[in-house]
Amino acid sequence: VSKVVHFKKHPYDVYIGPAAFGNITVNYPKTWSAYVIENERGGNPVSGYFQPNIVPNVTDIDKTFALRVELVQSAYDQVLNQFKASLTQGKVTVTPYTLTKVPSVVGSRVEGQITPRKQGIMVILPLRNMTLKIWTESNDFKGDLDTHILPNLSFVP
Repeated sequence: VSKVVHFKKHPYDVYIGPAAFGNITVNYPKTWSAYVIENERGGNPVSGYFQPNIVPNVTDIDKTFALRVELVQSAYDQVLNQFKASLTQGKVTVTPYTLTKVPSVVGSRVEGQITPRKQGIMVILPLRNMTLKIWTESNDFKGDLDTHILPNLSFVP
């Protein structure tokens, strides 16, 4: 099931994920568009792409997105371990992180080279037996992430 959401109202639009996967709630600027894939067979329970104006082709690995949200079917420790080598090489920093609206869950904030080809910030949080990842693929959107997205992000642990 795919959803395309787009409105031009101030200040936020909202995406709420399926109840079975923690009702992930993402508030994002209403001048942005969202493309969210839910319950894709063999894929992640939630895979979202958010971008000012129009979401470009999500299959193009060279595209950089303002915001990505993924719920992956991997344990938190497995996802965090993917950054171990980058941390040792000084390509990323990792610090503990807690969402304002979900203070009972402690995860990690990764800053730096979050993918082999992209610099940005990723917040990784355990969600039941899965892992929620929220990230920006460009430091240009760090302010939006810190000011608008993360303070308003919530889910049911």
